[in-house]
Amino acid sequence: MTLTTGLGLLFVYLFDLRPQNVPYNTVSAKAASEGIAAVTDVLWEAETLARIARWESGLRADVANCATLGKQGERGIFQVKPRTESEKTELCATDISRQARIARDRLRESKKECERVGIRGADILGIYTHGKCFRGNTYVTFRYGDGSKLRSLLER
Repeated sequence: MTLTTGLGLLFVYLFDLRPQNVPYNTVSAKAASEGIAAVTDVLWEAETLARIARWESGLRADVANCATLGKQGERGIFQVKPRTESEKTELCATDISRQARIARDRLRESKKECERVGIRGADILGIYTHGKCFRGNTYVTFRYGDGSKLRSLLER
């Protein structure tokens, strides 16, 4: 099974897990799966990016294309705050891999910085979600994946 297919199955699982009255959009899920797989083959990164996309945007097309922005200016399917004008454009791209690349880089920055101060597990998303590292970040519970769920889907 390909990583793209595994990510598609992960999205089905995530929407079944907690539907929250958000309809599952197969077109957006396919685009997100392809976009994530294009920028990483590291399972924890891929799973976490899928979870972030699911919980931050619900894979809604209006969020992915930036017709709807986050309360603090977050953009795109991964709801990233742009740092530059170029990122504003990239985070609204129809090619989700362009959005995923920025989200992946922010994810890696968050992990690196939080681990530097001794934080591990889901709490490494602190900078991504709140701009700072701290323990007990309940907001990251559904957004972090260690890669084990995606691995189990790929092994089917």
